[in-house]
Amino acid sequence: MKKEIQNLKQTYIMLDELEKIFKPQTYMELVEKISELKSEGIINEIANKKNTNGRIPSLYMKYRIIKEKDTEVEKEIKCLSPELSIEKYLNNKEIYKKQRKEIQKLDQFLKNQKEKLKTKISKNERAYQIWQYEKMLDTPTGKSIINFNNLEKKLNFYLTPEPFFDYILEQKEKMTILIIENKDTWYTMRKIAKNNKLKNLNILGKQIDGIIYGEGNKITKLNALKDYEEEMLKSNVRFLYWGDLDFSGINIYERVKESNINSNIKLFTEIYTKMIELSKNKELMIIPKEQNKNINLNRFIINFSQINTQEKIKEILKENKYIPQEILNYEEIEKLLKEI
Repeated sequence: MKKEIQNLKQTYIMLDELEKIFKPQTYMELVEKISELKSEGIINEIANKKNTNGRIPSLYMKYRIIKEKDTEVEKEIKCLSPELSIEKYLNNKEIYKKQRKEIQKLDQFLKNQKEKLKTKISKNERAYQIWQYEKMLDTPTGKSIINFNNLEKKLNFYLTPEPFFDYILEQKEKMTILIIENKDTWYTMRKIAKNNKLKNLNILGKQIDGIIYGEGNKITKLNALKDYEEEMLKSNVRFLYWGDLDFSGINIYERVKESNINSNIKLFTEIYTKMIELSKNKELMIIPKEQNKNINLNRFIINFSQINTQEKIKEILKENKYIPQEILNYEEIEKLLKEI
């Protein structure tokens, strides 16, 4: 279908025509299709404030069809990093055009940040480091690019095993336990602690004595933290929460608080602020799945003392974008530990 659009005799195509061609089941599916066409260099929007459909996220009503010559594609392919399979792409230009956006991001990483491959990090962390999308290596496109270029070993990542529920660095009378939303980040912090034989993790002014993998909704069960504190730790515990900066992450934090009213739970605001800082020069992704947006955002952002941080969080969510925990990968967390 995409090739057919590029081969149309007309110069322009309207949004409703594209919708008839693709027949999307949902509006977000249409948004994704339009984004694909743009990233693959098949269409360009006619940018005009009056040329939008008024929905969120908005789409332009009119697009220019790009009539591309293979010679231009060849020049682009020949400029790719030698780490990539240039000859194979020259013989398979359609594959390159279909995956151009993702290949270009990988190409830029290999040209400008190849030294980062010396540090072995988790698969999701590496994916986010390259594409700003932590699940890329699990997608058909990501797998195709890696197999096509035989890059799995060169990208130097490890697969995260199923974790234990917790990892206690040192049992004490008073403890600070960090609740971590995602498995990769939990495992990374555990790996750092074990590799460095640490008795605690001093991060951004907080001394962490143990880490918990939240396991999705498991951490939101009624009195789950209080029971854990009393039955497993038998200590005076302060909990810090850290999750993805998106609607789901905020929703989980709210439910953790509501379900554990007798536990001392605070938001680890300093690490969210660090995530925002690291995202400044990155292209944030649209939230890939529909999320429940019925959250008390003001109650969440009031935890942050800086007004500009509050406004940045509002801006990111308003644009339906997000920052995953994987932005703080093994290398970045080690840097924080060295800043003590």
